[in-house]
Amino acid sequence: RGAERPPAVGALVAVVAVGNPSACAVGRLKVPAASLCVPGRKGEAVEVLHYFGDCLWEACGSPRPAGFVGDQVMATEAAAEGAASSGDEEEGDEDAAQGGTADAAAVTADAASGSFRPPPRATGSSQAAAAKEEGAPAGESEAGGEEVVSPEAMSKCLEECFFQAAKTRLKDKDLPLIGNILYAQHMRPCRRAGTNLDVKASSFKKLVVFLTHCEGQGWIALKKNSPEPVVTQIFRDHPDMRDWEPWPKSVTAEASEASGEGGGGGAAGSRAGGG
Repeated sequence: RGAERPPAVGALVAVVAVGNPSACAVGRLKVPAASLCVPGRKGEAVEVLHYFGDCLWEACGSPRPAGFVGDQVMATEAAAEGAASSGDEEEGDEDAAQGGTADAAAVTADAASGSFRPPPRATGSSQAAAAKEEGAPAGESEAGGEEVVSPEAMSKCLEECFFQAAKTRLKDKDLPLIGNILYAQHMRPCRRAGTNLDVKASSFKKLVVFLTHCEGQGWIALKKNSPEPVVTQIFRDHPDMRDWEPWPKSVTAEASEASGEGGGGGAAGSRAGGG
């Protein structure tokens, strides 16, 4: 598909993990391309030459695509939506290429003449490939009668509170900073008083996915090969960062709680900070 002719055996190809469209490895095709489309096809398909996280990747300082966290390749929201619309309920192999071979069902071959892509096999189960977060925020529903917001609106609140924290609280000397500390001790306190900030109520669902999104936008850099998200750099010269106008500290939940008025969701924030 998508090419005048498929790549030949021995051609350089790219490998993708099920549920994520970004290449995680490159290598040489070991089997005829036509065999990759055979239902249930398993076995060695690619001799891997270079993969995400190896010494060449580290030496080049390559940017991380969406869903590339630590040493894991996670399903992305876009890929999950595409899988749902396809109606394909087949189980896919979730393993990224590590150690020299790749399963045929997870191969996307890019030849000089174009791209050859087997039929999509990603399903909702591919989302289970997400790495377990250490110290993830608790994200319980918060009391206080606050208005329930949509996942999209909560996602926007997360972005705004990240900008607010980056411009009013975080200094470069604070980095590197564990993602959960960024969320619990900086983003949540600087939200507007009377509002809630809950990553589980957003379209991101998990803090690691939100921080990967931030990295993809060019706002931050995350530590490579880390079992949990760690922010190593904030790109303060990014246009989105430069253009953000912080709200006054006096209207934040932290200021409201300090004055005894209550900023909404303080208990949940403490639990999130504790991991």
